[in-house]
Amino acid sequence: MMINSVKPGMVVWGIHLHKDTVHFIKKHEHKAGHSYYEVEGKCRPVLVISQQTKARGRVWFTVLPITSKGQDEKGNTKPSCMRIGEAIEDSTQSYIELVAEYIPDNLISNDGRSCKVVKELDPLTFSNIQRIFLYRIMGKS
Repeated sequence: MMINSVKPGMVVWGIHLHKDTVHFIKKHEHKAGHSYYEVEGKCRPVLVISQQTKARGRVWFTVLPITSKGQDEKGNTKPSCMRIGEAIEDSTQSYIELVAEYIPDNLISNDGRSCKVVKELDPLTFSNIQRIFLYRIMGKS
């Protein structure tokens, strides 16, 4: 599956950048005001919510991070998370974090030819996630 065939409802591997690890490397030699930085990152599963228009030569995606750590110490689902079942591995509960991230297509993990898709959520589950996410960003419960 090519990057341009990534669509809403798919769980894919995205590169999560650890922004607290950014280190200045050097100024760009030919572009004024541009610099090179190094930042640590890790592949993590994300749920694609929507594809945005092209910006800066890239297709951008709105994604929600997926975690297995969606419960507090008492075993209750954290307020910032929503349980979505066994989305990544059988026998392991997955949760989406209801905080959107915007990532360009070059941060969708691939093997050089195709996107690494974990699975596609069933339409009803994805529709419920979209509705809850929209209510959250609109300030409703």
